[in-house]
Amino acid sequence: GYNVYYDQAGKSQFVANAGNNITYLDTGLTNGVEYCYKVTAYDATCESGFSNILCAVPNNQGQAQVGVSKIEIGRYVTTGKGKDTVTTFELTHQFNPGDGVVIRAYVVDASTGLPVANATVDLLISGPESVPLTSQPSDTTGMVEVSWQTVAPNKRGQGGTTTGTYTVTVTNVTATGYTWDGVTTSTTFTIQ
Repeated sequence: GYNVYYDQAGKSQFVANAGNNITYLDTGLTNGVEYCYKVTAYDATCESGFSNILCAVPNNQGQAQVGVSKIEIGRYVTTGKGKDTVTTFELTHQFNPGDGVVIRAYVVDASTGLPVANATVDLLISGPESVPLTSQPSDTTGMVEVSWQTVAPNKRGQGGTTTGTYTVTVTNVTATGYTWDGVTTSTTFTIQ
């Protein structure tokens, strides 16, 4: 079977014996407070070491809100050659037609400020042109990333993405157990 423990600053507190169940529902918790858990497996004569620690913040279904704490604009830059190649993210707000514009947004629980994983963000790039974008699910740090590949003009200098000032605005955030807080976080950048 399995034993469930709280982990409180590295100290273990027994919560329950879950028997042979591979799921356990902890009740009577306080919304907005982070709870950390670890488990052991046991048989008739011994108990295993602790599992990895997992933490969660309970909220009443439909009451928890999620939002975007900040937006970063930049591009990936590669330096070095061969096995010394390094790719880094460089913050910038100025691009040329033909550049890829990378947008990062950080999704957080509106009441606790903790990152929210597996959330998606809808963004709208507006300005001389408008482009709606939807991110992939956020990682464990709450970060989502989307790219907009602008178009370079032709050899005669015609066409391509229109130059000017653009604004990136959050238009929705979707996460299981949350509703979007409605805050339209935004930032600007320039295609020159």
